[in-house]
Amino acid sequence: MEVKGLKNGIVYSRLLSQYPEIIHGVSTKIFGPLIFNRGKKDEVIKNRKEFFGRLGIDLHDVVMMEQMHSINIKIINRRYQGSGVFDISTYIPNTDGLITDKPGIFLAVLSADCVPLLFFDPVRNVVAVAHAGWQGTLKLIGKKMVEKLERKFNTNPKDLVVYIGPSIGPCCYDINPRGEKRIEEIKKKFKDIALFKEEDILKKRGKKVYLDFWEANKIQLLKSGVQNKNIDLPKICTACNLDYFPSHHIERDSRIHTMISVIGMKG
Repeated sequence: MEVKGLKNGIVYSRLLSQYPEIIHGVSTKIFGPLIFNRGKKDEVIKNRKEFFGRLGIDLHDVVMMEQMHSINIKIINRRYQGSGVFDISTYIPNTDGLITDKPGIFLAVLSADCVPLLFFDPVRNVVAVAHAGWQGTLKLIGKKMVEKLERKFNTNPKDLVVYIGPSIGPCCYDINPRGEKRIEEIKKKFKDIALFKEEDILKKRGKKVYLDFWEANKIQLLKSGVQNKNIDLPKICTACNLDYFPSHHIERDSRIHTMISVIGMKG
């Protein structure tokens, strides 16, 4: 299956690629293990150096976070450069979204089915990343990110360009193995989330129920004022493309790979 935007082992956004001041990309399996609990420390650092190096990014300029399926978003300045890159103890703690307006700082998000969201405001010159798993999606982290960009950087949502990166699609995210409890939990959350209708997320085919978090995240962005033409959703399913991407839903305990999605402005 063809993967949109794939070049030399890295996936690029069609829309973000139109901005020469932006460096961005999503890793594939060719780089090997990229997180410390899935590989030896020296190997992981070497693999990270190879991935970021292909993008022209120095490891010391990258910022990584301890993702906890929260809606905590942190504004990043230069003192955070290198956080989480060389040692697990230096991750930005309990955080699932990062923002910076500083050129030369590169924000990274880890995923292996969850939705990586990359943001760029070309008017205010601000970039951001968010980690939207099923919990983060239902907690509206995409909406929270737009609101924080508005509040802290005076971003106009109409100016935002957003990439919804490779992640598990409604074709494959069958939640029945998790049981009725998960389905009922999600339905319960919908009652408090006016942005969604049940059919926006739950896709029923036969006896199985599938989740569509591509659509759920896109709805959040549209309702927050992001223009449809500025949302890049190539619908790249990690589970459908196991040769290129990790899928925790499919691989479970055998998974050794994790994707890194990164964005930043040239220094």
